[in-house]
Amino acid sequence: MSVQNEPGSAGGGVAQLIETWREVPAFMVDRHLNVTAANSLVRRLFPGCDPGVNVVRYAFENRLPWFSEAQLAELKGMTAAALRDSLDRSSPDQGFIELVGDMAVEYDDFAASWAEEGTADVGGMVVLNDPTVGTLRLTWQMLDIPETDGHRLCVWGTADGESADALARIVSGP
Repeated sequence: MSVQNEPGSAGGGVAQLIETWREVPAFMVDRHLNVTAANSLVRRLFPGCDPGVNVVRYAFENRLPWFSEAQLAELKGMTAAALRDSLDRSSPDQGFIELVGDMAVEYDDFAASWAEEGTADVGGMVVLNDPTVGTLRLTWQMLDIPETDGHRLCVWGTADGESADALARIVSGP
């Protein structure tokens, strides 16, 4: 598992905790939505969810074949809203300015999503089409991590018994 946070750094204890979760997909992001920690299960389910990757940029730059076109469009809107929400909860800095500026210039759909009113979702459900186990219905929850500079933890669970069985096959598989 890859964990970039050092003990004592922002979210370091949480990073160490999610590393131990073998059956619970989880990752952590900073206030710019850069992945700072991700366990192997979440990286297996969502290739590219690696430490150092910005989830907003990744959502807009990649096809993400495990999502349908409608889910991908929704994901793009959710990531833009999450970034806008993070900016609202903290003070702007050069990282925000550069990311939002670059994304607005490069992606018309980001600019449109950025301009929309409303708050970011902090939970929901997605349906993944996994090539080895089939359909997975996963719920997710985004949680603020206290005493950090805007770090958040995203934890995934299964929405039904079929999905729980499919996730168990992934966990036990090669």
